[in-house]
Amino acid sequence: MLKLAFQRKLLFTINSDGAIVYNGIDPRSSSYVMTKIDCTKITTQLKDKGITMADIDTNDKFWGTVTVD
Repeated sequence: MLKLAFQRKLLFTINSDGAIVYNGIDPRSSSYVMTKIDCTKITTQLKDKGITMADIDTNDKFWGTVTVD
């Protein structure tokens, strides 16, 4: 879902200071291990942006090169 958010250019935005920041989707965790609570939070944030599990192409590889315009 995060890859799809990145491809749709929903993951980042530029704030008023010109810095690149997360756009309402914050995958950062307070620890090195992502907990179930973290995953639930991120999934909810992605759904708020219109990305659901149904949008995922199961034939798409998780890894790969992403090109940004």
